[in-house]
Amino acid sequence: MSGTFQGTFPNPVQAGGNLIIRLYDPDRAGHTVHVFVLNPATGQSTSIPMVLDDDGVGGLKWVVPVDWDAPLLTLQSEDTTDLTVTVTEP
Repeated sequence: MSGTFQGTFPNPVQAGGNLIIRLYDPDRAGHTVHVFVLNPATGQSTSIPMVLDDDGVGGLKWVVPVDWDAPLLTLQSEDTTDLTVTVTEP
């Protein structure tokens, strides 16, 4: 695994709130990668494109759906260790 989610916050995040997702992967510097947000309760996932800079650093803001209806979400990306985030009710 060459990538890591770093500086992703807040954790926990409130349903309906903003989650800042930050990824570092020097092996994919300068490329667009896909971050998948998985709802482990339902198995549904959302793919979000993220552009990594020349150092392999990328970040974006994602709004957790207000009806997330699960206590957790999992962030995934190719060649990156998964990150679990706690989701609280609004």
